[in-house]
Amino acid sequence: ILAIVLLMHAGSGLGSGLGILLVLAVAVGGMLLPGQMAYFFAAVATLAVFGEIGLSLLEAPSGDSEDFTRAGLLGATLFTTAVIAHLIARHIRETEALAEQRGVDLANLSHLNEHVIQRLQSGILVIDEHDQVRLANDTAWVMLQAPRERGGGHLQSLSPELASQLRLWRSEPD
Repeated sequence: ILAIVLLMHAGSGLGSGLGILLVLAVAVGGMLLPGQMAYFFAAVATLAVFGEIGLSLLEAPSGDSEDFTRAGLLGATLFTTAVIAHLIARHIRETEALAEQRGVDLANLSHLNEHVIQRLQSGILVIDEHDQVRLANDTAWVMLQAPRERGGGHLQSLSPELASQLRLWRSEPD
């Protein structure tokens, strides 16, 4: 903010168009830092702009009085940007927390499903479209009389008869 205001002062003040960079600085600062820092940045930037105008008037007393109006509008724009940046940042943080919680819930549910499948008395095999075994419970390994690989093997190598029945079912689902 200070660097932008110094550049404005070195140029032609508010007429230089560099004030719009303050809006960007307030927006980025408000989104990256927690809490209500966006409002702090807007206040600092607004005070810096008014300070630059005051300094310009001290250097050249016949300055443009419209600069105060422009500074007021820029200050209002900075505070509006701060409000929007704060709301967006809060919404992003809430969404991130919700996504993290959903990820934990999904992992817990997956663990619970696997636990339930392992305890079933029926043999359960989960295979993909390439007939690779992705999940099998203990009962399935006993029924197949295969070593307990816990997935990864090809169905054809584990049980040619079951692989044949699967191909038949895929070709004629009815």
